[in-house]
Amino acid sequence: MGKLPKSLIKKYGISKKAWAVFRGQKTKPTKRQKMTKRKKYFGKKGKSGFSFGKALQILGGAVAAAAYEVFVSPMIPLSSMIKNIIELVVGLALALMPRMPLIVRGFGAALATVNTYALVYPMIAGSSSSSSSSAGLGW
Repeated sequence: MGKLPKSLIKKYGISKKAWAVFRGQKTKPTKRQKMTKRKKYFGKKGKSGFSFGKALQILGGAVAAAAYEVFVSPMIPLSSMIKNIIELVVGLALALMPRMPLIVRGFGAALATVNTYALVYPMIAGSSSSSSSSAGLGW
């Protein structure tokens, strides 16, 4: 334990009461601190599974991206290459935002997929039609 302080000896003498008061003070921290207990999660299942509702939200995002490509995208007055790059970046940004609703993230993923296809397809189609020379790649 420790030494009984002189202030307590003066007040109570060397008695059980003095030792009880001394133990009750606890001014110094103990040598061995207790660690906090870890929470145990038994039988709890998180919401990480894939459900029918999530599939419908992703499908709704794809439908929204298709509608965007048909109705809104042709009205943007930029060249097709620049427009596809901008839409790809916007789609990736929407798809990777964790706090967005799932339908918005699905829309972003579908938009990124459509514009990646529009950017990459001409490069691949142009390279397969030419001979094996590197001059016909079009990059």
